[in-house]
This record gives sequence, C-alpha cells and structure tokens, in this order.
Amino acid sequence: MESQAGEPRTRYTLPARVEPDDVLRDLQERFPVTVAGVETQTRHYYDTFDWKLFRHALALCRVDETAALWSLDDRPVGERTPFPAGRPFVADWPDSRLHTQIADLVSVRALLERATVHARHVTLSAPTTPPGPVANLTFEDAAAHEPGLVTPFARCVDVQTYPEADGADDICAWFEAVCGAPGETAGPLASLCGAHERTAYSSKLAFDLDPAMPCVEAARTVLAFLLDVVRRNVHGVVYDVDTEFLHDLRVAVRRARTLLGQLPGVLPERVATRLRKDLGALGTLTNRLRDLDVLALHHVDYSAALPAVVRPDVARTFRRLHTERGAAQHRLVAALQAKRCAALLERWQAAATGRTGRGPRGGRGLRPFVRRRVRKQCRRLIDPRYGRALAAGDVRQTHRLRIEGKKLRYLFECFASVLPPERTAESVRRLKALQDALGDLHDLDVHQQMLGAFVPVGPGDVPASSRRGRPDLTERALRRMFEERRNRLRAEARATYAEFVDEAAVWTADAPAAG
Repeated sequence: MESQAGEPRTRYTLPARVEPDDVLRDLQERFPVTVAGVETQTRHYYDTFDWKLFRHALALCRVDETAALWSLDDRPVGERTPFPAGRPFVADWPDSRLHTQIADLVSVRALLERATVHARHVTLSAPTTPPGPVANLTFEDAAAHEPGLVTPFARCVDVQTYPEADGADDICAWFEAVCGAPGETAGPLASLCGAHERTAYSSKLAFDLDPAMPCVEAARTVLAFLLDVVRRNVHGVVYDVDTEFLHDLRVAVRRARTLLGQLPGVLPERVATRLRKDLGALGTLTNRLRDLDVLALHHVDYSAALPAVVRPDVARTFRRLHTERGAAQHRLVAALQAKRCAALLERWQAAATGRTGRGPRGGRGLRPFVRRRVRKQCRRLIDPRYGRALAAGDVRQTHRLRIEGKKLRYLFECFASVLPPERTAESVRRLKALQDALGDLHDLDVHQQMLGAFVPVGPGDVPASSRRGRPDLTERALRRMFEERRNRLRAEARATYAEFVDEAAVWTADAPAAG
C-alpha cells in the first residue's frame, strides 16, 4: 500500500459528513472511472509517553504481526520484524535488528500505542481495453492515543493520479472543489506527527521569563507547568505503565516544593507553608516505591558483581522485594486517588492561577531577586564541612549536601532565562555531576539496607544453622560489593564537589548584594 515512485500525491481533508462511499459514488457518476480494487490496512504507531522516537525523527509502525522503523520523511529505516505482542519494554524483546535500533533510544520507558490509522486503498481505472489506471485513493481514519483518551482526527484522503491518464487533472480539481485547498503532502506518518503536535510532553524546564516581571508571575508560571507534569503522569503511575512516570512525578513535586522554599515572601506565607507541607507528604509517600524501582534496575548489575555461589540467594531476595513492590504500588495508588490528594492539587492550582494572592515580596523584579537567592544558596554549599563529610563518609552531612545541591540546581533550571546563559549551563553541568555521584551513594546505602533486611536463609527459610553459613556468606559478599562501590563513588563525589566549589565562586562574587 506504499505509494509508487513518481506519482503525484495530494492530501485533502474530507468534510465532516462526507463518507468515502459517497466520494466513490460521486466520482463514478461524474468521471469515466470504475473501482478496480480495494485493500484495507490498519497501522499502529508506537512511541514512549515522552516521544523519544519522535525526537529522533523516527516512528515505530506495526502492521498485522510485524513492525518496522520509519523516518518522519516517509522512508523505512529497516526491514519488517516480528512484533513481540504484549511486551511494552524493549529490554524484554528477543534479539533483532529492530531491538538494536531502538533499545538505547527508549531506555526503560514502555512503548505505547500513540496513533492508529485505518486505511482503505482504492484503485480507480478507466473503462478501456485493457483498463488503464487513473488514480489511487487512500482514505484514512486516524486517532491519537493518550493515557485514558482517544482523540480522532479529521478523515483524510490521499489522491495519487497518473498524469498520462485522461481526466486525472479533472479529478484533482473536483477534490479541491469538494474538500477545499489540499494540505501538505503526507506519508504514512502524518497521523503520528499530528498526534505529537497535540500531545507533546516534556518535563524539561525551559521558560522564557522576562527579567523585569514580578516574582509572583514567574512563580505562578513555573508552578502551573509543574502541576501539569504531575497531572499528566498520575495515570501512568496508577496503571504502573513504566517507572519513569513516577520519576517525573516525584521530580515535579520536589521542584515545586523547592521553588516555594527558595522564593520566600513571593506567595502568601500561609499558602506557601501549607503547600510545601503537602508536597513533602506526597513526596514521602512515593519514596518506598521509587527505592524498590531503582533497586530492581540494578538487579542484573548487582548479581553479576557477586560470587556465583550466592546469586541464588540474591535472586530469591529480589523476588521477595518484587512482592513488596506490589504492596507499595497499591498504597501509592490509593493515596493518589484519595480526596486528600485531589484537595492538594486544587490548592496547587489556586496558587498557580493567582487565586491565593501574592506575598509581600511578590511584586519585586525577578532578576535581582533570583540572583540574591542563587548567591545565598551557593554560599550554603561552599562550606568546608561538606568537604570533610565526603572525606569521612559522613552519611548525614553528605545527604544534606545532596539536598542543598538540588535546591540550587532547580533555581538555575527554573530561572535560567534571567541568568547569564553560559555560566548557568556550566554550573548546572557540574551540579548534575555532583548530584549523580551523591545520588548513587545514597542509593547504595538504601540498597544495602533493603537487601540486608531480605537476605533469605535458603529454600523454605531453613534455619541458618543447617545452611553451613551460606546466609553469612551472602551478607559478607553484599557488604564487600557495596563498600567497594562506595569508596569509588566517594572519590568521584569529592572530585566533582571540588570542581563545583571553583565554579560557584563566580556567583558569590558577582551576584548583587542581598538586601
């Protein structure tokens, strides 16, 4: 059903109440043509929730039981491959060229059906001997898919004429009279592109804020965006589509809570205090499930690093943790669907739309206010105690450093448009490197506790006294593995912290004095 090379193709939108059968009947009454053949096909287009394939100018198209990658300029990128039905995660697919092509692009995100196109291909011929082709018509009914929502598009028809056929130009003129001016030339990815335009999603902070705007307007802009991110990810968390829905929801909640704390006096104090408390409680509710998700992602890596003799014990541990994950997921879903959460989102909406008014500092200009906050937060991080904590392995102070670093990074990311771009980008890069190392350290501590609490004593929970010390061996192996990794990450964190301190000095020196 792909178009033949060299044939003109024009796309028209059918009027709302015009059916394909009406079009075919009118064509046969007005022109010397007959229907020589009809074929039907359903194309299913897949991408991740955040359109990772689309962002690389690709789309995954399934027809029947096979699928192939297409480029957005209507060209196949690879051969058709059997499609693993019921396996949304590419990591679970058997080895194939298609698996190799997209595995790194989609990462841990699930592939979702983003658009469906039902196509009816009709060949029109002249009633001559022998019959000569006049035109190919492809009627398309398409719909975009979002979690919990299907959005139909206007019905379209692609008209492909044969220039040498009598009456081909008249057919195109008739379509233009009935349907109006043609749209852009379209290939099989037209509906997917339309779906993306309607449902584009990104959690990236990219605001173009006026440096002179009042702080309260900027705060509302950011809060409204973050609220939208949370709402668009709740469905994926509730239905457990993939782990990134929870990740994006958590990050949006943390960013909003940080924003409220870093812009004191911009919103009414009672509003900011209540909302920060609510957001903190919501974030806490998500902690256990996120810890279990991150641990699961390390399953293969951790198992490979341990002696073969203890791997069965670790495998049983992960099975037990998987059971606990189900319980944690159930608890979080119940919380998200409770009236208390709905009330929180309503208060968040009120703050973002201005219904709660503004605080005593809400009318101040954005740029000087943000620079003072950046300067203050940089000073909090450039503290010799954090360097000593990293050297000594002080878990409490290291965790404090990680939290303070997040606050500064969110300030930079939310208000990058009112700060020097190159300097901001470099500071964010160094903060990200520091946070990655500190985050991995934190995960190690959490994972060691979780695995240590669930190390099995053996099949059927046989007492350790009859297991010849194997549980002790497993525990020692885990402890050794985590300590080796912890030492490496501490060294990395110390180096990245030193680099950040050098970079942060320019902000404390150049920023306007606080007033």
